[in-house]
Amino acid sequence: MGAGIVDLPPGSEKRPKNSRKMHLVFFVHYGKVTVSVNEVQFRISAGGMWFVPRGNYYNIANDYDFPARVYFAQACEVLSPSADMGDVTQQTIIT
Repeated sequence: MGAGIVDLPPGSEKRPKNSRKMHLVFFVHYGKVTVSVNEVQFRISAGGMWFVPRGNYYNIANDYDFPARVYFAQACEVLSPSADMGDVTQQTIIT
């Protein structure tokens, strides 16, 4: 699991990226941003949150005249062998 903050000055953009194995959640601390998740685009402002399921492309743009701060958290699920049965089970691993 990981977390952090993305500061977006006016006119800046977090370039498109694939979330791959990660599940992501974002929260707009202040400002407004335009978000794309695959083919869906929307605008969201302070207090709003959204999810990016694993395997999806996303990007965040601040096309407004004032700064924006976005908090994010990410985590992934991985397969690991079960200790008692030797089979493969799904667990959430925090890194």
